[in-house]
Amino acid sequence: MVAKENTLTQQERPPRYVSFLLRLWQVKEKGTWAWRASLESPGSARVQGFSDPESLFAFLRTLLIVDEPEEQSSGPYDRGGV
Repeated sequence: MVAKENTLTQQERPPRYVSFLLRLWQVKEKGTWAWRASLESPGSARVQGFSDPESLFAFLRTLLIVDEPEEQSSGPYDRGGV
């Protein structure tokens, strides 16, 4: 049996990987508790703040946009559709 070579074509690319340190906390605002969040990029120490969970989720969704349809990756961090 001959092993298949692991080479990338021009149309293939390795899966993207991003990591953040997520901080969540609550603040009292006009008598009610509100969530705040920040994401810190460990490589650059850049911090981005969010005034509510919806803006945090909107930012994360922008990172998940795929440029073009591809077959589903089964990379090392794929958790089977979680």
